[in-house]
Amino acid sequence: MNTNPSQDTSGVVVLGLGYVGCVSAACLAHLGNRVIGVDRDEHKVAAVNRGQAPFYEPGLEDLVAQGLSTGRLSATTSLAEALPQAGLVFICVGTPSDSNGNLDLSHVRRVCEEIARHRPTGKPLVLAVRSTVFPGTCDDVVRPIVGEDVPLVCHPEFLREGTAVRDFMEPSLIVIGGSDPAVIERVADVYQALNFEICRVSLRTAEMIKYTCNAFHALKIGFANEIGTLSRSSGVDPADVQQFRVRRTVLKAFLENCLCGFWRCGVVENHIGHPCR
Repeated sequence: MNTNPSQDTSGVVVLGLGYVGCVSAACLAHLGNRVIGVDRDEHKVAAVNRGQAPFYEPGLEDLVAQGLSTGRLSATTSLAEALPQAGLVFICVGTPSDSNGNLDLSHVRRVCEEIARHRPTGKPLVLAVRSTVFPGTCDDVVRPIVGEDVPLVCHPEFLREGTAVRDFMEPSLIVIGGSDPAVIERVADVYQALNFEICRVSLRTAEMIKYTCNAFHALKIGFANEIGTLSRSSGVDPADVQQFRVRRTVLKAFLENCLCGFWRCGVVENHIGHPCR
C-alpha cells in the first residue's frame, strides 16, 4: 500500500478486519469514503489487497473488489502507517466472552494503546468504538488510555451474519453517542450517501442501546425455546405456534404494550434533547 503522511487526512481507518470491521470497511468505501483497514493478520490484509473478502458473506467480495479497483479501499498490518491518513478511526476488534460471561477487552485495550503511541502529534483524530462493549467502557477503559483530549464516540453495529452487507446499506438503526455535537456530525458524515436518519445520543446511552438489543435477542431465543418445550409437553406442534408468532401485526401490538413501561421509565433522548424514535 502506498502511504504518504502528506495526503488528505479525511480518510477512515478501520481497526480489525473481522466480521464487523471488514464489512464496515468495504461498505464505507462503497459509500465514497477513503478507507484503510488495519489488522495484525497478514492473510486478511493480503486478501483485501487482492480484492477478496477474508471470509464469506453474501455481497462482501464484490464490494471489496470494487473498493480496491476505485482506490478507496486498502489494507495494512501497520497502524502507524495508516493513522497519518485518517481523521476518523473505527475500532472494530473482537470482544469475546470470558468463561464467566464478562467481555474480554484485551483487544480493545491493545489497539487503544497503539493509537496513543502512534497518533501524530497535533493531528485531529476522532475515535468511534464499534466493538460490542458494556455501558461505561468508553469512559472507564478507552478514554484513560487514548487520552482525555481525543474526541470519542460510541457507534455500535447492528449487523447479522448472512445479511451484514444489506444491514449496513439498508439500516434499521444507526446510533452515534458522544458529548460533542461536532464530533458526532464528523462520524455521521460518512453515512451521507445513505440518506438515513441517525440516532444521536449520549455516549453511555449508545452503549446501553447496543447492550439492550443484544439482551433482547437473547431473551427472544430463550422465550422461543421455552415455548417450544412447553408446546411439545402439551402435545402441540411448535411449528403451529410459530405461525401465530410471525404474524407481525399481532406480535407488534403485544410488544408495544410490553415495552410501554420500559420507555416511560427513561425515554431515550437524542443529543439535542428530543426523543430518539
